[in-house]
Amino acid sequence: MLQRTWAAGAFALCAISVGLWATSPTSASAQGSASTASDAAPATHVVVPWGTGNGEVGLRRPQHEAPADGASAVAVASDGSMLLLDRLNQRVVRLDRQGRQRGPWTVTRVPADVEELTVAADGALGVYSPLRARVWIYEGDVVTGEVPVPRGLRELLTIELGASRNVIARSAHQEMYRLGPPSAPQTLASVLHSKREGAFELTDGSGIAARLDAKGRPEMLVLDVTGERTRVARRHALSSVPVLSARIVGVEHDVACVRLEHRIDGASFRVRRSVTCLNASSGEIVLERELGAVDGPYVPRRSFAMGGNPTRLVFMQPADDGLHITAWDVPRAAQGGGQ
Repeated sequence: MLQRTWAAGAFALCAISVGLWATSPTSASAQGSASTASDAAPATHVVVPWGTGNGEVGLRRPQHEAPADGASAVAVASDGSMLLLDRLNQRVVRLDRQGRQRGPWTVTRVPADVEELTVAADGALGVYSPLRARVWIYEGDVVTGEVPVPRGLRELLTIELGASRNVIARSAHQEMYRLGPPSAPQTLASVLHSKREGAFELTDGSGIAARLDAKGRPEMLVLDVTGERTRVARRHALSSVPVLSARIVGVEHDVACVRLEHRIDGASFRVRRSVTCLNASSGEIVLERELGAVDGPYVPRRSFAMGGNPTRLVFMQPADDGLHITAWDVPRAAQGGGQ
């Protein structure tokens, strides 16, 4: 049976227009600072066992004509607590900032077909069902709003709750769309008109995207989206060696984190992952971590999330013994480092 679309999408590269890449950007040096990257706070690591009870998350082992499945998304609340979409048990569950269970395990019950999770600054939750093309907004365990997702939008990966409950959707092609709030959902034409190039937006309104150069080496692009035509304003190298793919997984305070996938030497179909976080203005690398081989029972739709104050990067990876959750404190971007 075919893998889920987000597993295949994990290897997709940028689909921003050829014209964008043909522009003449302002060059910016982006060599990482090994001392800064290695001095980051140590990781918090916890393993959540598989199951249906308190302190557990669901796992469906591979079956005839059915792939393995389990917790599909992670989000980080403003207090640094970590939320997991335990979709097989139809619930959202919570770990505190230190990875401990404090208070009720279940935050709210959710429909069986939701696959994506986000959390607003005030704690409201958003869940997305690609099957029903709907985003539901929860405050506590009560649904307070619903936003339809136009069927004409393709390959949506993640959602975000903006100001006034405005739902923002991100596509596999590193584009952002504004779907509107529950009180004023947008038509397909309006949503398409709202498209912005870039997987995320920086505080100055610039977009950012990741791509591979002609030699397969990853780089991050800072996009000027103010004109009629999107222009590459700066580019920062992420690695001097070729990789299989690069995807931006989060941005907080103008620090962007990029997931890289590398071929494992001597293995035809195995890959390993790493993550690199850098100052989007100067290109200074503030955090680098190896994440190991992608060899768990399944691939979650959203394995990474950023948020909290101070900022945390959270990574979840399924394994035979449970769902492994790792979190790092991410240093803020130094001020005055723009090019």
